[in-house]
Amino acid sequence: MQKQQRLNSDIYKFVSQPEIVQFTVIEVRDNVLEHSDMYGNKNTTRLFVASVVG
Repeated sequence: MQKQQRLNSDIYKFVSQPEIVQFTVIEVRDNVLEHSDMYGNKNTTRLFVASVVG
């Protein structure tokens, strides 16, 4: 049975781009920070992204 995971819309916008075939947590974090101020700082955003993606 496959496990389904809901993605945050900020993360989905980055990973669903056709040219993105591989990505790292750092790349996702940097993109989320660039396009949203919801997470505050780099460390908070990294923890959030790692908990969803990793």
